[in-house]
Amino acid sequence: GTTDKRKPDAADGSVPDSPFAALAKRNQSSVDFPASSRIKSSTPYSSTPTKRNATTSNNQRENAAAIVRSLQPTVECYNAIIETWGNDKDLISVVRSRRWLSKLENEAKNTNNHSILYSPLGPNARSYDLYLQSCSRGLGKQHKRHKERAEEAEQILHYRMSSEAPLAIR
Repeated sequence: GTTDKRKPDAADGSVPDSPFAALAKRNQSSVDFPASSRIKSSTPYSSTPTKRNATTSNNQRENAAAIVRSLQPTVECYNAIIETWGNDKDLISVVRSRRWLSKLENEAKNTNNHSILYSPLGPNARSYDLYLQSCSRGLGKQHKRHKERAEEAEQILHYRMSSEAPLAIR
């Protein structure tokens, strides 16, 4: 088998899983502040960890990990990506902005993205405006693609004005 070539962590001799694990261990150590900046408490503070402190710390880590796992991108996140690709000077930028708009449209069709905490994810009027702006930039010298993009932009505008379109994109 292969051996792990990473250097052991100085504190306990173990090899951290990632650079973040080493950083997390380092951040767990106590920092000694000047006496003038310390908060005075009526209860004595012990620097040795107790079973209760360790349990609380583990619970806090578990809660933080659950919060991170539950984070979901919003339409604003997708719009930022669509806008960034739409403003890029690369010839493939329009295709990439369309790919992100398509991902957003697919999320709107996905029925599993509904929850108590999050509203269903889907494109809004700004999503389409950003994509149409990227189409209108006319990158490249291929007139056939310019015509295809103009036709696609026309289809999007007709859809947005139709009664079938959700109010969020009109």
